[in-house]
Parts: sequence; structure tokens; C-alpha cells
Amino acid sequence: MQSNTVEPQPGKEKKRKKTKKLDGERSISDTLFEVYRGTEDNLTRCAISYLLKNGCKISQKDENGKEFANRRRKLEIQIERLIEQLEARTPKGRDLTDAKWLESLLLATHNVPENEAKAKFWQDSLLKKSSKLPFPIGYTNSV
Repeated sequence: MQSNTVEPQPGKEKKRKKTKKLDGERSISDTLFEVYRGTEDNLTRCAISYLLKNGCKISQKDENGKEFANRRRKLEIQIERLIEQLEARTPKGRDLTDAKWLESLLLATHNVPENEAKAKFWQDSLLKKSSKLPFPIGYTNSV
């Protein structure tokens, strides 16, 4: 007779251990962030930032300042690119009342442009034809 018991697979046990470890590290980092916000001592803040930077562990190797600066600059560039992408995705509304056109007309009639670029900008804004209809709205199911 065969038994119907199912033995756990070794791969699944390892995954469970990793998630428990990650949860523990998250709680440590959350605690460190709270302590960092609550303290005014610069030495304590430096120690906490060192721990956060190294994954809540004390490294045995000396820190290389150039590598850290390069890594930080790469992340700054990545953040800038993400911000640009997010800002580009925001919809630009149509000017249904021609307020921008009237403002440009008043500005162009009462002022003299400082340079060619400003004159070109005013001319472009006056010659641009905007649609009188709002953007169409598409209704879709987002699941």
C-alpha cells in the first residue's frame, strides 16, 4: 500500500526562508529610518546611513569613495530620466477659451521682443491654430 503523503520540495523551503529574511531586513531598515529621523546626533546619523547603504550589515572592506560616487551619480541620472518620463506622460489640455492666444497677442502688441528667439516664440504662439474641441475620452476596462 502506498501512502498519500506529499513531501515538501527542498526548493520551496529555501524560498520561504528567503522571504522571512527579507521581512526581517525590512523591519530593521524601517527601524533604522525611524531612529535616523528621530536623532539629531551627526555621528549616529552617519552610522545609521552606513548601515542602510550596506544592507544593514557591517562590511569588512574599506569603502571606496569613487565607486560610491559613481553609483550615486548613475542612480541620480536614472531618477532624472524616470521623472522626465513621468512628466512627459501627463496630458496637456487644450486651450478651449483661447486664453493663451489672447495673452500672446496682448504681449506682442504692447512689448518689443528682446531677441529673435522671443519674437519667434510669440509668432509661433499667435500662428498656432488650436482645436476648439476637447480631447476625446476613451473608456476601457482596466483590470
